[in-house]
Amino acid sequence: MAAHVIHVNGDVFIADTETGRVHPRPEPQDTAPMSEEPDQTATPTSDGASALLYATDAIDIEDIRYGAGGHFTALHYLVRAMQELVGIDRMELAANTPTSSMFARSLHWADPALAIDLLRGRYGGVFADTARRVADAPNLQLPGLPVVLPVYAMRGHNGRIANEVLIWYSKLRPYDRFIVPTRSVRAYYEGLEVDGDAFHVSHYGVNHDEFTRTDERAARVRIAEIVGDERVLTHPIVGFLSRLQPEKGGVTFIRLARMIPEALFLAVAPTFMFYEHGDLPLPENFLYAGRQPRELLPVFLNAFDMHVFRTVVEEETFGMVALEAMACGTPVIASDFDGLPEVIGDAGVLTPTQTHDTELASVVGHVDIEAMAYAVRDLVADEPKRRALGEAAHKRSLGFTWEKAAADVVDLFEKLGRLRDHPMPQIPDADVFFTPYFDEKDGRVDVRAILAGVDQDKRLFLMFESYVQTVEEGLALALLKTRPWGEVAAVMQECCGREGAVDVMRRIREFLLTLSV
Repeated sequence: MAAHVIHVNGDVFIADTETGRVHPRPEPQDTAPMSEEPDQTATPTSDGASALLYATDAIDIEDIRYGAGGHFTALHYLVRAMQELVGIDRMELAANTPTSSMFARSLHWADPALAIDLLRGRYGGVFADTARRVADAPNLQLPGLPVVLPVYAMRGHNGRIANEVLIWYSKLRPYDRFIVPTRSVRAYYEGLEVDGDAFHVSHYGVNHDEFTRTDERAARVRIAEIVGDERVLTHPIVGFLSRLQPEKGGVTFIRLARMIPEALFLAVAPTFMFYEHGDLPLPENFLYAGRQPRELLPVFLNAFDMHVFRTVVEEETFGMVALEAMACGTPVIASDFDGLPEVIGDAGVLTPTQTHDTELASVVGHVDIEAMAYAVRDLVADEPKRRALGEAAHKRSLGFTWEKAAADVVDLFEKLGRLRDHPMPQIPDADVFFTPYFDEKDGRVDVRAILAGVDQDKRLFLMFESYVQTVEEGLALALLKTRPWGEVAAVMQECCGREGAVDVMRRIREFLLTLSV
């Protein structure tokens, strides 16, 4: 057994790095046992469910009032909803002392109190804030708890995100999972020849108490005061609520304003980016409202006659702002791109989009501006259609809630906990060696793997003392003695292709399960 020794306040514990289980090191008979005094902070939650650890080194989800990142905004709502179902303690991965107002307890991953809680079974899993920090894998997996890692991007940063996910994939244990916000993310990674079952689809939600339909006239009056332009009261408003980046559709939005002068084009964005420093002439019907606090976003969305979301950015996997607009009864005109169709469905307008196989900078697609301009003009001119589409959008949004998302993640942890407690494939402590092998049938000498049917203590654990296997089978068995399953699967895929690797690893798993008790 490969083991790691943990010292906690003078006590010594052994962590099995293969199974992840942690247990006290056996003490001499004359050593006094640990105190039986109960620790009130280390008990399961009141309903009997185990608490969860939220692993992070960031504070992004603490205050999202001016947040511009969809992933950390989503985590804010998701973790808060999960706290209604189970206890969640923050596990700080950085070296600094953790502080938090959102969590009842904040602990550093090396804190002795955390180690004691782990040993006493307080926690049922580790929920990480991202799959980006690959170096954290040993710390997260050591307690032997299921680890769930959110993947919010299917590509980006010149392949860095995908490669970080793939490295994590190679380290996943049978009871770890990724969660992804749409099926498009799972499909993307399946296209990279990995097992799609490792990616659990769990849709984001929307806070319907914040984002809901209100009086449109009152919203327009409020917006007119904010932007200082009374045209907001009388003109159709085409809205944009995102970062004003070209890949998010910022340039397209300004071009649409030139093409459709009869409507106002109102952008709510954290910064004006390079537009305010260049010589780009802005059309008179374009208004920039600047960065707005989150509590005002529903006001803007209710004032919009439609929301344009022309995105082809590398990391667009869900489109939270599109869902928030829908919750406010605002029809959405969006790119037919990545996860957006899964969110918008037939309750919005999806414009044809060409998606590239690889990214150029941070752009991975193209939207025909004429097609988007046609969709905008159509809704500007047809109020009944606009109203009907807004009603359909609101109705569809009701199927996306943070309560539903939280329940799905908690249920996933429970399933992974049961999976962890099932018998795991055991690697026999037997030799595997490779040798030239003469095949009498075809008269050729090939290479074969020889699997010993006896272990290192010369005990027979199979019917015969040796077995002739394929090189691929022998290589997989030899590697599994020291490397995790995902890494071995990656090596086998390089050796014999995806289909061959899947077949070999399936046979190996079934063989090992036959030996497991």
